[in-house]
Amino acid sequence: MQDETADADLILHGAFVEGFPLALRNANGNGIPVVTWDIPLYRDGLNPERNILIDPGRPIAEQLAEVDLKKYRGIANRRALAKETHEKYGAGAFKAQFGNN
Repeated sequence: MQDETADADLILHGAFVEGFPLALRNANGNGIPVVTWDIPLYRDGLNPERNILIDPGRPIAEQLAEVDLKKYRGIANRRALAKETHEKYGAGAFKAQFGNN
């Protein structure tokens, strides 16, 4: 199945309450930065240097106006994001943690 986010520049995720969404990890694995809330769940699972974490207490548009979106959408960030995500969550990381069994 083709990833429907493959052509996206950014993924906007607005949920506050759910387990860590695989959609965010998949987006990062494809080198697509995520815009989501700066709450512990997402802060712990996403690299804040490569994703945009916004304060739930301030207007989103105001915060995005303060961000250099080119930094996040650039090819260097996208490649590094995909590499970091695969290293942290990919099959190799799973195998290193749990072995061949």
